[in-house]
Amino acid sequence: MLNAYAVTPISSCHESTSVREVLEKLRRGMWVMLRLGTAWRDAEEALPAIAKGGRGLQRVILVSDDISAVDLVEKGYMDYAVKRLAELGLDPVDVLRLTTINPATYIGLDRLIGIVAPGRLADIVLLRSLERIEVETVLVEGNVVFHRGELLDSTNTLVGGDPLESPFRVPKIESAQELLISVGSGFKEAEVIVSEVIPNTPRTAKRVETLPVVNGVVSASSGDVLHVVVVDRYFGRYIGKGFAKNIDMHSGAIAQTVAHDTHNIVVVGKDARDMLKAFRELERLGGGIVAVERERLVCFVELREAGLMSVKSVEQVYSELKCVERFFRDHGSSEPLKQVMYISLLTLPVIPEVRITPKGVVDVHSQCILNPVVALR
Repeated sequence: MLNAYAVTPISSCHESTSVREVLEKLRRGMWVMLRLGTAWRDAEEALPAIAKGGRGLQRVILVSDDISAVDLVEKGYMDYAVKRLAELGLDPVDVLRLTTINPATYIGLDRLIGIVAPGRLADIVLLRSLERIEVETVLVEGNVVFHRGELLDSTNTLVGGDPLESPFRVPKIESAQELLISVGSGFKEAEVIVSEVIPNTPRTAKRVETLPVVNGVVSASSGDVLHVVVVDRYFGRYIGKGFAKNIDMHSGAIAQTVAHDTHNIVVVGKDARDMLKAFRELERLGGGIVAVERERLVCFVELREAGLMSVKSVEQVYSELKCVERFFRDHGSSEPLKQVMYISLLTLPVIPEVRITPKGVVDVHSQCILNPVVALR
């Protein structure tokens, strides 16, 4: 299968989750992008193993993939990734290659950027030392734009402009019960398909769990299974319903428009009333992330630009995300920011095994829509 994939125009992959996968792709001449971001940190295991095995890093690129504004403020961006890998024993010069000349070569711009040499653009980052990987000075086209912690040129900063449309053409939802799976009367239990998050990876596992049926609807009010509802926000035609587990939340609800790759509305929760409140608050907000507890808005991250981006300062977004972080910490999570990432991938029907879309539960391998209810008793 990988051989067939490699003969297509697709030349890279950023979804490797093991050293074996990385080596398989490198042997076939593919470019491999290894992640070191908020939730996905494959580079920490894979890069030291590859370097120790003597395998060259010429076709390896270091990336962040999804990264939280909290991590950007508290840890840094690619400077943190380089520093972290240097702490694991890699040569900082080799790691810097993965963030400079290698990506420039991959996108065909190595004649312009990627190295300091005659004829190249003078886009240069100067470090105080290789050991600490602290940025001293940044030059863009030969002009100093940053020096010793001070931004000297903000001409490329986006200010104002017309907002991007954030569609909210959603189906009309009158009651909380409409967010649950109805099976009719006469049943006490339901066997349902559950999308189980595999921690620290973007993958999920297909599980079958037994849940109670209360007043004709399947209930996830107890235990570690959560209701998941995905609402089409572009055409207002579909509402998909399913279940998930291994997300650190034992009450309340989260609703967000960060839901890869089509970024519809995903609502996750234990209580249908909280879920409806979160959905309505998100609609009112125009996009973002909303946390609700006991039908009360606890916190939000406002992302009005297409439901994905903010025009606020990074400090403001950081503050809003810290509140979401506290919400998950209050639910006992030791890795609160990862929970937002896990929720955002529940809807991605290209990574195995089971996802939930506006059209329903999807088996990724067969690309078939599944009935979330397997059996009733």
